[in-house]
Amino acid sequence: MKLIVTLFLILGLQTSWAMTKEQRKKLFSESIQRLKDSKIEEKAPKLNEKFPEVELNGKKLSAWLENGPVLFTVYRGGWCPYCVKQLKEYESNIKKFESKKIQIFAISPEKENEVAKTKKKNKLSFALLSDKNHKILRTLNLVFKVEDAVEKEYQGFGINLAENQGNTANELPIPATYLIGKDGKILYAFVDADYAKRASTAEILKAVE
Repeated sequence: MKLIVTLFLILGLQTSWAMTKEQRKKLFSESIQRLKDSKIEEKAPKLNEKFPEVELNGKKLSAWLENGPVLFTVYRGGWCPYCVKQLKEYESNIKKFESKKIQIFAISPEKENEVAKTKKKNKLSFALLSDKNHKILRTLNLVFKVEDAVEKEYQGFGINLAENQGNTANELPIPATYLIGKDGKILYAFVDADYAKRASTAEILKAVE
């Protein structure tokens, strides 16, 4: 009987701690604002700047650029609906990108097997790359530490960053998309700490004209 009462009290406490939809929305909104206040967006590469000589799929960026412009897009993970929507939009416009010789590279901090699952599940034909421990993304100043309260909510949704990324850093990149010209300069740049906001495919295609 004592054990039953104890369990009831524990479950009751857990229920009382659970966030409402509005509380969760407020938490995420405020965490995004704090991230914006940190000026992280201002530290990322900007329009008309030379994009860093990163390595993609075993080749330097400059080598890929010999074949045409490169679309470098950052996604948080296959668990993120906003990311998946963006990746699917690129796929639905793949013929338009190919007509302009744009090569697409989507990069996330997830492990290779997770990246492979995202590509297969969503039937994506372009390259998806795993950036272990944010090695590339950190050089672009796009990485931040996820707040404890936010990470706890992710866990409640079944999102385990440590398991997905293979580390315990609890870090994520902010969404970013760059169109890089053959000369290595940035033709289009989109960086936003708000994970719900994404680059416009129409603007990307227009930038290469």
